[in-house]
Amino acid sequence: MLHWNASRFKYSSNLRANLWSGFLRDWKDKGITSAELSVLPKALNSPDDDTDLQIAIAKEVRWTLEEVEQYFIECEEICSDDGLPYYNLAKFSEETPSDLKELAGLNSSNEVHLDLHLVPIRGDEEEI
Repeated sequence: MLHWNASRFKYSSNLRANLWSGFLRDWKDKGITSAELSVLPKALNSPDDDTDLQIAIAKEVRWTLEEVEQYFIECEEICSDDGLPYYNLAKFSEETPSDLKELAGLNSSNEVHLDLHLVPIRGDEEEI
């Protein structure tokens, strides 16, 4: 799965031309037989909004945003005894289909380790 950050894409932009000159250039030579496109929602800057987190997880585990919304449970920061963060632990539902578990590399507890930089910083930290 490839993600295209179309931050400069405008209403007047030509979607077809952008795809054919980018990801789908030389599609026959690349062996591409089909393409599935989806639009991710623009994240809101609200502290209650989990869109940024879900998009980051979707990119990392190579799922669609809809799949993450359906099966993602929570993300927990795992720290050492002295409070230094090691990694984030994303937890998924037991109902997660086996093909998605395999694609994401979930362990037997339906969890996957995520690097600290992948999870958007939220929260209650004081600004300096």
